Amino acid sequence: MSRTVFVYDPTDLPPFVNPTGKQSRNPSHIWYRSCSGIWQTVWLESVPENHVTKLDVAAGMHGTVTATVHSNQTVPVEISVLDDHGKVVGSGHGKSNSEFEFTVDSPKLWSPDSPVLYNLTAKLGEDVVSSYTGFRTVSRGVVDGIQRPLLNGKFVFHFGTLDQGFWPDGIYLAPNLEALVFDLKTLKKYGMNMVRKHVSVALQWPRHPGGC
Repeated sequence: MSRTVFVYDPTDLPPFVNPTGKQSRNPSHIWYRSCSGIWQTVWLESVPENHVTKLDVAAGMHGTVTATVHSNQTVPVEISVLDDHGKVVGSGHGKSNSEFEFTVDSPKLWSPDSPVLYNLTAKLGEDVVSSYTGFRTVSRGVVDGIQRPLLNGKFVFHFGTLDQGFWPDGIYLAPNLEALVFDLKTLKKYGMNMVRKHVSVALQWPRHPGGC
């Protein structure tokens, strides 16, 4: 019995481009080590026929949660917000593929000095996915006569670094979680309150990431 194997390379078709920059085998205009390959985590997972394909969540400083649960069919959905003890502090119902809102009373706000995150569960029929969000509002306003970015209604001066996410033994992949924690704590120790993170496997997580 013979078998036919189909190999699909998306870089063979437009609008994809051939690797350049750090992915070139002969880099000539950069100082970084060249590298290529798949940079996102790849996995297989069985799901119900109608399942969550994407989860959009925004949680503001006043406790309003705006959510859209995407799926291949429009059906009822439920989102629950849980604190770090697993207690449900708020929930909302709506239809998939449509935006809906609900409110969490007196949430702890996210900030660089207090990066509080809440867990989420989204239920669509038999499919249940987990994610997280932080309650914060980003806006702008005039402070001392100058237009400033505001976090939760207050001006926070952004001071941080550009993290390329390169590691000697894994290039994009950190050797362990402790290495990532060490980097962030060191930046905090130096008085920084932000980090600009380049595309990296360090940022990847299981299915259905949530926005925060």
